[in-house]
Amino acid sequence: MSTHLNIIDIYNNVFNFIINDNIIKKISLYTNIPKDNIKFIEIFGTCIELFDGIFQDFFNLKTILLSNSNIYNIGAYCFNNCINLTHISLPNNISSINNSVFENC
Repeated sequence: MSTHLNIIDIYNNVFNFIINDNIIKKISLYTNIPKDNIKFIEIFGTCIELFDGIFQDFFNLKTILLSNSNIYNIGAYCFNNCINLTHISLPNNISSINNSVFENC
């Protein structure tokens, strides 16, 4: 299983990602993404679920845009320790937000 991660802007060592995948149904980012540099993530397309802890410890993440996705489930601790998170937009079809999704935000 793979995802399409497109770096849309790199400046001053800050990465912004847009994740768009019309084939994958679940997103799991168990890779060496430079978590400390990501400030903005947008997910759209047919993704339906964010796994537990997927964006945990993204300390500089400020904005997550999910409103143009089909995500219905956000896993436990998904945004745990995203201490600078100030904006998140959710899709209308969210049916499950698990334990401690926004703990320490």
